[in-house]
Amino acid sequence: MARRAIALLSLVLAGCGGDDGNFSQFPGFDEYFAANPPVETVPTAVETALLERHRPRVFLPPGHAGLIGFYEDYIASGTLHDDAGAVASDDVTPALLNA
Repeated sequence: MARRAIALLSLVLAGCGGDDGNFSQFPGFDEYFAANPPVETVPTAVETALLERHRPRVFLPPGHAGLIGFYEDYIASGTLHDDAGAVASDDVTPALLNA
């Protein structure tokens, strides 16, 4: 559970930085990733209970349009570039990002 929280926090904080590249280019990332590979299992019942208990709550005023959808509002308007900077796709989808 702690590894997932650290990985999620790393992803969130990585988006807050300057133009130093993405978090996977930071020194030490390869070692961290090798020691903490992504898990392929779903959270346990205890982890799910913790996630539910500590999930964020968002309060919006009446009539608010709501939060943006990451895929629908943000990524759908994006362009995916490869590591050389060339456009890889103008049609960015969750499946493409996961590939």
